[in-house]
Amino acid sequence: MKLLKEGALLSDFIGINYYQSNTLAYNPLDVVSLSKFNTSGKKGTSKESGVPGLYKMVRNDKLEYTDWDWVIDPDGLTQSLLEITHRYHKPLLISENGLGAYDTLDNGQIHDQYRIDYLKKLIIACHKAIEQGVDLLAYCTWSFTDILSWLNGYQKRYGFVYIDFEDPSLPRIEKDSFYFYQEVISSNGESVIK
Repeated sequence: MKLLKEGALLSDFIGINYYQSNTLAYNPLDVVSLSKFNTSGKKGTSKESGVPGLYKMVRNDKLEYTDWDWVIDPDGLTQSLLEITHRYHKPLLISENGLGAYDTLDNGQIHDQYRIDYLKKLIIACHKAIEQGVDLLAYCTWSFTDILSWLNGYQKRYGFVYIDFEDPSLPRIEKDSFYFYQEVISSNGESVIK
């Protein structure tokens, strides 16, 4: 904590990546150990994971989960922004946030309402933090185009622009979320907050 506080004195802002929160519980020595991530994209296949004698991550049934069992927690983002502001008194920048999902090409289009719904919730969470005094400089999504996921290859897509990786010419197709986020940018978020 001392090192982080000293570093904060030398910085102009703090950048964070936010994808999910975790709910923790005490983990006795003989109960749960570290387990693998859900790399299948089959919701509900993650197992409890933790460090024996310290903690284990437990499912929070009050929150939504992605197909990869990542927690969708907009309030967690608001609270994180408030806590970091309270600790370090610096402007903040969300350097990464987004939803990885299977995107299905349907007659040459990608209808990713699930991504739009996710982004709306997180943008509203940012607005709530700003209303409570957080100096949020920017909100950057991950990512503009579909790219290689370090853990899930090309099956898990994050982009606003779909890339057909099977086609040698790598055609690009704007998803519904592309047009949604275009409006978010042009309205400075007002299209979501209204």
